[in-house]
Amino acid sequence: MALVETLLSIVLLGTAATSLLMLLGQTRASIHSTQATEQTIDSASDALDGMVVEDHDALMRRVGWTVSGDFALHVQQTSSSLFDVEIARRPGDSPLLSTTLYRIDSTDAR
Repeated sequence: MALVETLLSIVLLGTAATSLLMLLGQTRASIHSTQATEQTIDSASDALDGMVVEDHDALMRRVGWTVSGDFALHVQQTSSSLFDVEIARRPGDSPLLSTTLYRIDSTDAR
């Protein structure tokens, strides 16, 4: 009887250890995926920072989809002074980041 109880205990401990190892593996994969996503968002943020410094005329030249580095930039003029800027992985994908920029038209300022 003691041998059966010992074997049962070993099986239960083995099952618990296997479950724990699987959980640790999934946690590691989740952390790796989160880090990769964070790096992608940081890179997209850097690309968006480059768009923020552009003036009205430069944004007008970029209206539509353009591929810049690892990202696709979509610039849409919503009014004479407002531009919606989206950054996606590929043209047509859902945006990773987006913002609206206000750039006064130099012809309106005169």
